[in-house]
Amino acid sequence: MPKLVDSNITETVAPFKEYLQNSIKNSYTKKAYLTDYRQFVEFAIEILKKSKINQITRDDILSYLNYLSEVKKFSVRTVARKLNSLKTFFRFLEKRGELNPLESPMLGIKLPNLNNETPRYLKPIEYLALREASRTDLRLNAVFETLLQTGMRVGELTRLKLSDLRMTPKNKPYFYIEQNGSQPARIVPIPTKLYTLLQKYIKKRRTTLTKDQDKGYLFVTKTGNPIAIRNVRQMLKRLMKRVGIENATVNDIRNTFIIMQLKKGLDPLTIARIVGLKRLSSIERYLRVVEQENEKQDSTQR
Repeated sequence: MPKLVDSNITETVAPFKEYLQNSIKNSYTKKAYLTDYRQFVEFAIEILKKSKINQITRDDILSYLNYLSEVKKFSVRTVARKLNSLKTFFRFLEKRGELNPLESPMLGIKLPNLNNETPRYLKPIEYLALREASRTDLRLNAVFETLLQTGMRVGELTRLKLSDLRMTPKNKPYFYIEQNGSQPARIVPIPTKLYTLLQKYIKKRRTTLTKDQDKGYLFVTKTGNPIAIRNVRQMLKRLMKRVGIENATVNDIRNTFIIMQLKKGLDPLTIARIVGLKRLSSIERYLRVVEQENEKQDSTQR
């Protein structure tokens, strides 16, 4: 059997998929990396006109990154993830002994500094429009408000169970986010209005599921299965399109929560704990946005 580097590039997908299954715990990361690599394979065949991995050069990788940012118009964060997917693939070849690290096309290519990226977030007119438009669908409304008012990740939302909706001894509602991979467990406070909305959704949810169908997840499909990450993203993208919001992603809802809390004066360390950021430095780019807005306000009021 020929080595992967000598095989047709399409034949590298299945072994890489198996490697991801065995080496990465987070299911979303596995799917994202595999999808990213498949996209690169398509680019290599259709654009680069190359059929084998050992034909790929450093210039080819740079061309691909330029294609992602200039043609596909992906954000810096998305390009960084796709680059990381490629780095993971070529490290996989190195571990198999099929690629000399000093000859890797990834040599010298660094991930962009995401802390320098200005985060896109929803302005009040945007999230209020989304709030109003989502009210025609109780589940959609509950999903949107949960993301907006807690700052949790989409993957975390899809894993929520009814038992994760809890009360403190002082009768304050919160979500318990279970540990997932390298992300430790944490507690996320729930505003009273969101809790009321969730109770309304849960009541309706219970009337549409049989005992056999109910698997205990909070946000579910008609058959009781947990709603898939891709479905949540599709729902919210359609909602954004419906109200005319452009150049925004579902992750921008999380950005919005962080910036809103900073504007309210909440301690950055507390915010980092609520949203599950491991490093306080990750909040810096959000702080810069708030500081810049405050400076603009001050200059207009002079």
